[in-house]
Amino acid sequence: VVVGAKTDDQIIITGSTLAKSRTLGLLEKDDQQNFYLSGVKDNNSGLTKHKLNLLIQYTSDKWRAYKTATFCDKWQGCSDGEKINIIVTSKSANNCTGFKCDYTEKMELELSSEFLATNYNMGFSVNFASAKTSNKITIPSAYLKAYIQLTE
Repeated sequence: VVVGAKTDDQIIITGSTLAKSRTLGLLEKDDQQNFYLSGVKDNNSGLTKHKLNLLIQYTSDKWRAYKTATFCDKWQGCSDGEKINIIVTSKSANNCTGFKCDYTEKMELELSSEFLATNYNMGFSVNFASAKTSNKITIPSAYLKAYIQLTE
């Protein structure tokens, strides 16, 4: 975990990047998912704003255009939760041949300190969804505990 830029007013905290690949089909290239927690701590108020950052790389004939996220329950069911809008920070397409391109979508999901504290012992899972597919990622409790210790 990295404690980044410090100014008189704030400290930027960036957790280590976790990586996961996901197979969609036998003939498809695996999705690559890189994700981490980050925060900006205001030294004046003592409050920290947290984000879950996710980068998804995939090969497809079109953009997936991720729009929402849903928190999963302790049984890993992700369909019943409230859909939360995500912030897409960048998109790119490369290596386009024939009908397919390699796409990269970067997105953020804001998290409250209360949410992180509630999930401190169990970690949490989030399902990021587009119109056609979804990608579930899990933040393990050990990772979450290490991140929270840095923000205190």
